[in-house]
Amino acid sequence: MMVWLLPPVMLVLVVVVARRGGWVPWTMLAGIALTYAAVLAGIWMNPYFEDNGPPEYIAWRERWALAAEIAGWLSLMTVPVMLMFVASVREVLAGRWRDG
Repeated sequence: MMVWLLPPVMLVLVVVVARRGGWVPWTMLAGIALTYAAVLAGIWMNPYFEDNGPPEYIAWRERWALAAEIAGWLSLMTVPVMLMFVASVREVLAGRWRDG
């Protein structure tokens, strides 16, 4: 599964690129960490699965896998959005963003 491969690849990217400096690998790592933490917290707050019937309780050992899969797919959207947000903030703070 690709979602299990994404965190180790991001850690390798951070180690390799962060040696030269820069904000991109740290932003990507923060985006992945926040996505995984948010999904895991959401599953722990509501550990029931409803599929056209009575709610079923999700066992502890299955919550980790479900959270990893959901967060892996969700991070494909959240990391680019976070990169765009941080780049925009850096441009505004550098004074390069002007009207017109």
